Amino acid sequence: MHLQPNTSLQGGKYNIHGLLGQGGFGITYLAQQVLLNRMVAIKEFFPRELCDREEGATRITLNTRNAAEAVERYKRKFLSEARTIAQFIHPRIVQIFDVFEENGTAYFVMEHIDGESIQQKIQREGRLDEVRAIRYIHDVCEALKVLHGRRVNHLDIKPSNIMVRRSDDRCVLIDFGVAKEYDVNGHELTTSLIGISAGYAPLEQYEKGGLSQFSPQTDIYALGATLFKMVTGSNPPSQSEIQGGFFDSTLQGLSPQVSEAIRRSMRPFREERPADIEAFHALLDAPAGTTLPPYQRLVGVNNSGIDPSQGFVHAQTLPIDSLQGQPTPPPSPVPPITPSPATPPPYMGSVQSPYNTNDVMGYYKRFQPTEKSNKQFNILLICIGIVMALGLLLLIASM
Repeated sequence: MHLQPNTSLQGGKYNIHGLLGQGGFGITYLAQQVLLNRMVAIKEFFPRELCDREEGATRITLNTRNAAEAVERYKRKFLSEARTIAQFIHPRIVQIFDVFEENGTAYFVMEHIDGESIQQKIQREGRLDEVRAIRYIHDVCEALKVLHGRRVNHLDIKPSNIMVRRSDDRCVLIDFGVAKEYDVNGHELTTSLIGISAGYAPLEQYEKGGLSQFSPQTDIYALGATLFKMVTGSNPPSQSEIQGGFFDSTLQGLSPQVSEAIRRSMRPFREERPADIEAFHALLDAPAGTTLPPYQRLVGVNNSGIDPSQGFVHAQTLPIDSLQGQPTPPPSPVPPITPSPATPPPYMGSVQSPYNTNDVMGYYKRFQPTEKSNKQFNILLICIGIVMALGLLLLIASM
């Protein structure tokens, strides 16, 4: 199905050496750029459900006649991925060197990163110590700061999409296959292929239209889940597990900074997460022993978090130390601030409508249909008991 070693592309410009990996929409090869005598990675567009290739052949064939339209649509998205990556020149983001069409499909040529993914590193070494995990996360934050500055969401942050260079132990963000671009008002410019990584995708990624507005918090959720995987060695929990107090036991033994960064970035409601990469950084960079400022969901205020009639932010102090059995200090006064307009900066797009609890429970039931609430289960038991009692009375009466 994949190209064989020693296959030439672009008239001998590139020579295939071997296979690096394969997904649902593409195959990645290790290759040599002959004239420059350097190793590169070449990604080939190959939707395996729609295409095929005979053994030893180079040209792809369609499985059905009806596949042509879908293949062409997906190929345009594949080429869009190349254009998205190519606009960024940054050491923390994989570089694009070339793009071309050949063999009835398309290819783009990327830098070859000599190293391993964080996922491979965890599989080989087990969970990572906090110092190294934070250093890797800071590298990814550098990449996301650049992406978000151009109103691009990666939408697939996870350990397998973060490569660690062998030469300097620094991270490079890869795989922009489901990335989405937005205009200056935060409205989507491109559509995304369906690609949801369980445990790393927040609720809005499952919702139809949930990604129509630019939102750094969507990538921040995945960033927190990635940090969780690195420092615990376990897969990130689902939202139902989080709501059930999963973090209370799993994050024991971690520093307050790391545990709080994970908690806040993985909140179900988008507006509860750090607003941008700088805010996420602030959680991780808080000095040891510092009580981080609390987050409280705001009640009776507008979308900017300000009560126009009072001119201050309503919040209750919930110190991190209280989560570790320490005495809770009294609430800290919040100084008045001047209300700011509710309109967000242009790159943030229109204000997101806040979620409510019913929305979240609806998601749980839709994507985890085997779970039942205790209330529903109790009502069901009562109904069954009533029916059985009526049946017993009818049986006695008939006797």
